[in-house]
Amino acid sequence: MAKVSSFILCESVQSSVTQNANGGIDIRPNIMSPFSSVQPVAIPGNYSFAIFFTICDIDNDDKKSQSNLQVKITAPDGNMVFLSAVFTISSEVLSNGSFSYSIDFRNFVFTQEGNYIIDILYNDENIYKQEFNVTRKEMKL
Repeated sequence: MAKVSSFILCESVQSSVTQNANGGIDIRPNIMSPFSSVQPVAIPGNYSFAIFFTICDIDNDDKKSQSNLQVKITAPDGNMVFLSAVFTISSEVLSNGSFSYSIDFRNFVFTQEGNYIIDILYNDENIYKQEFNVTRKEMKL
């Protein structure tokens, strides 16, 4: 059964492209400024961040056809505040048994302080839940 083997909340994810020794191309993610909580200057307020995760242990049946991926964010009051489009993952990508994915959230609006939850859904099944705290950043004068 598919599972998330790594999850990172960060400022952004950038890709670096290099040529490997065999003449092929390697694309590697660069995780910029990982963090465990979010501290916008104001709440409600906008904040930009990204998530990066790896899904592994993909079933052989899933490797033969495309799969879908979706991400959901729930606010502390239990209301869903974000539901991504359904991303289609090709059988070619799945054939390796694992893949990594990142999503950029630019100017995401946090309406309240507290613990938010990110859910990762793979083929309509919730395979991962990550909680993170949002607090207003104290400004020092």
